[in-house]
Amino acid sequence: MKILPFGYRRLLRSLEQHLADQTEQREDKAIAAHMAAVNASLGKPSKRRQRRDTPMLFRLQIAVAFASIASALFSLYWWYPYQ
Repeated sequence: MKILPFGYRRLLRSLEQHLADQTEQREDKAIAAHMAAVNASLGKPSKRRQRRDTPMLFRLQIAVAFASIASALFSLYWWYPYQ
């Protein structure tokens, strides 16, 4: 293994430091952008809640259907003659 001259080592060290600084700046910008987006959305209702505000009539229909089936099965059980 050949040892690099001092100038190359300094160049590589400065390049590494430059890349590390760029990465840190990108992370800081990403964090700041995320915090700004979160702060902007704090006053707004969530999209999930907006979707659920619409009435879902099929849920009521399903509940009525299950109640009818349960009632029919119970009456069959209650009134079916024992042998």
